[in-house]
Amino acid sequence: MKILVLYDGAFPYGTAMSSRIRSFCRIFSELNADVHVICASSGTKRGNKQERRLERCTFTIAPEGKGTIKEKLFGNPKYFQTVKEYIVQNKPDFVFSTSGQEYFYKLAEVCKYYQIPLFIEQCEWLDISEFIFRYLDPRYIRMNRLIQGGYKKATGIIAISSSFEKHYRNMGVDTVRVPTILDVLNSPCRITANEGKIVLVFTGSIARGKKELIAPIINVLRDNLEIRSNVEFHIYGENKDAIETSIGYKIPKLLENCVFVHGRVPQEEIQDIIINADYQIFIRPQRRSSNFGFSTKLGESMSVGTPVITNNTSDIGMYIKSGDNGFLINNSDERELVQVLRAAIEMSKEERTEMRKRTRKTAEIAFDYREYKNTIKGLFGIE
Repeated sequence: MKILVLYDGAFPYGTAMSSRIRSFCRIFSELNADVHVICASSGTKRGNKQERRLERCTFTIAPEGKGTIKEKLFGNPKYFQTVKEYIVQNKPDFVFSTSGQEYFYKLAEVCKYYQIPLFIEQCEWLDISEFIFRYLDPRYIRMNRLIQGGYKKATGIIAISSSFEKHYRNMGVDTVRVPTILDVLNSPCRITANEGKIVLVFTGSIARGKKELIAPIINVLRDNLEIRSNVEFHIYGENKDAIETSIGYKIPKLLENCVFVHGRVPQEEIQDIIINADYQIFIRPQRRSSNFGFSTKLGESMSVGTPVITNNTSDIGMYIKSGDNGFLINNSDERELVQVLRAAIEMSKEERTEMRKRTRKTAEIAFDYREYKNTIKGLFGIE
């Protein structure tokens, strides 16, 4: 059995989606499939149709495009040409596409011609603010057309959230839900809590559309002496200018011993940063993009034993019991955040150690890729 996986981004490392694809490759491999990935970049020096080997798959780097505005809006034609050539020459048993909205209709035609089942991975419904040309942006128009009906041409869909699962099932498409998945059982973790101040970390990008809200956290630290005296907040992934633009004011001097902005750090350092923190903290706006997607960093953090402080978007409430294996607030209300941070500060080291144990256990049950092998097997119809 041969499965072709398509991702027009960096693989095997470089993005949250890269990690998700690696987990799917593990599942496919353990279902006795030969797995091949066609990607656009490896995150290192790119080669012309270079074929490389990873633990559970081989992968081809498609030829680089010219980087023109047209290609950014409508895709690199060389990528789809590489995909088509592979399908014609190798006749895979299944095609699993994790992106490439620009090529979906062409891909569906090729798969239909060769009678190859086509499965789509659906993990986000981007907000309009993410697009430079707003409602006139071809990428925004294409995304909505596919989500609202175009993906009916797919054999089945793997949805990252219950909102997407319900959406596609209502359209009559075979759909299963698979949240963030990782190799949790082989992930390092830390169970014993730290001494001293509570260390909060934020990792990632705020993004053009304010996907993450930093202001409520900074405001609470600024306005509450007893909290900032007992907390260190470390921000990784954005520079100080970006943070100050996001919150709408200069970080005051009174926070110089509390808020630390580190900018971008190598991807391979992020796991250790999260392990050594007491909590990962992030807050997202209540909007469609937040509730149809699902946080990668939630699974990544819980898998290493670090509880999360966040608000209740998407399916997060299915996994976090506030005060038990993390802290959950209903929205971005700063009064709720004050209460949660006070509760975190007041916990003893022993109580925080027990919380870390429960956090890890939740991750093993909810986010380990092995838990979803039968789900994928059923969707694909693999005997």
